[in-house]
Amino acid sequence: MTDSEAVEALTDLGLSTYEARVFIALVRLGSGTARDVADIAEVPRPQVYTATKELEERGFVSIQQSKPQVFRPVSLDEAKRQLERQFESKRDSAFEHLSSLERQAGSSRDDSEDVYSITGSDAISERIIHLVSEAQDQVYYGAATLDDPEPAFLDALQACCDRDVSVTLLQEYDQSVPEEWDTVDCLVDYRLPQEQPENEYAERMLIVDTDIFLLSIGGTGITTETAIWSARTTFAAAFSQLLMGGFPDLER
Repeated sequence: MTDSEAVEALTDLGLSTYEARVFIALVRLGSGTARDVADIAEVPRPQVYTATKELEERGFVSIQQSKPQVFRPVSLDEAKRQLERQFESKRDSAFEHLSSLERQAGSSRDDSEDVYSITGSDAISERIIHLVSEAQDQVYYGAATLDDPEPAFLDALQACCDRDVSVTLLQEYDQSVPEEWDTVDCLVDYRLPQEQPENEYAERMLIVDTDIFLLSIGGTGITTETAIWSARTTFAAAFSQLLMGGFPDLER
């Protein structure tokens, strides 16, 4: 990494450009006066004083009160910890505010029939885990491939078992089930009849308590997995019933 790239990285982490340049110069020097830093950092000398004052307040620099003043960087480990603390503080403050906005929105809107779309495999996986965590009675899950199930998803299914929620794995007639699924101790297998036609576009399907569903599509010609989902709605109950109609003799 070059100095310019390091400056860019530090500004991404919250430092100003002058602060980043001055801190890098001090790390290179070990310690130095404003003139020393200005020569290396290519920062006007008056701005060196401003930047070092800001860095001192951040906990990145100590200032020796001599004539001229001498600036010394803290250890890199301490600077890293300071950045982490500042990032965590800002993150927590921002998300506390966002949470309050979400609560206000939740109390003022009627979302009884909302249906949502979501794009991207990772985002869909996160939504599936969240919906499974809401299960009170039963979970049905099927996918075009059951290989390499995510540990977090298996943990969510096992948590269902722990609270006496039934878990059923829906499978094609000849679909293989890797042994990782055995870690879900209440898992029940359901295999489609051999004559049941395959759907070349369906990627993942989740039904929870018959009034939560998620259905994603992928496969040939589709570059990004996309899903629709709804929870605790009349539409979700009707659509779940429609989906479950494709699984004859399934106990529910």
